[in-house]
Amino acid sequence: MSEAESTPPKPSLFRRLLKPLLVVFFFLMALGLADTSLLFSILSGFLGLYTIGPINRLVNRSLPKPAVTGPAVYVLFLLAWFYALVLVTDKLDEETAAEFAANREQIIAQATSALEREDYRSVIELADKHLTVNDSELNRLSAEAETALDERAQAEAAKREAEAAIKEAELEQQRAQRETEARQRREREEQELLSQELIPSSAVVDAKYYLVSVEKDGEYLKTLHRRTSSSGTGYSVTRIDCASRRYMDLGYGDGSRSNIRMYDSTSWTELVPGSSKSDLVNYVCK
Repeated sequence: MSEAESTPPKPSLFRRLLKPLLVVFFFLMALGLADTSLLFSILSGFLGLYTIGPINRLVNRSLPKPAVTGPAVYVLFLLAWFYALVLVTDKLDEETAAEFAANREQIIAQATSALEREDYRSVIELADKHLTVNDSELNRLSAEAETALDERAQAEAAKREAEAAIKEAELEQQRAQRETEARQRREREEQELLSQELIPSSAVVDAKYYLVSVEKDGEYLKTLHRRTSSSGTGYSVTRIDCASRRYMDLGYGDGSRSNIRMYDSTSWTELVPGSSKSDLVNYVCK
């Protein structure tokens, strides 16, 4: 027989972890319930020791036919352990019932007080602690607490939905207001376009200039005019000295009048014949 055929397969990771976990589980049960049931604690301790590999092999070697009696012993102790667990559970239920019977009035009063304070979770926790007693009054208080919790949850959900609806309505109102303002702005701009005067151009250029407004600015004039071309639209604010035929650029904005930004500092500029500013000055100073 080859070496590969004689080598037993390695156990799976689950099987390698199962025994240590069982050992820990049985020892914890033995320690945790030692005060409640000595028999259960002893059985848990034995099963924990018997699950340890070296001890298991040592015990099995002392048994006749260990391949049969070893697992049988383990099964018998498991059955005894489960029976002891049932006894422990019954004993704990009896202790809980005795504790409840001795303190029933106080427990009911505590649950009633918590219910009046709207501390519903404390009522439910108190009822769950004494669930095996099945006291009708405590069960009634617990049912009322659960109903109140459900109603509170429904009320909070309805409140959240109402707040979300109000917020959505506010957002919709804001959107409608923005749309209205944008429409009104477009209408004003369209009206302005209709009322604007075309400034005659002295040169052939790929642009048209329109006078939007003109007003007195002390001894000067201040104009707003629009330039329209294939590259876009721009608005310019200009101060004009008709007497000396000079102008001063005060501000500019692309696309819309609302985009106009006034310059921090500027100075007078002499006219260049044939330029758009020369056409503007000639038009407003005539």
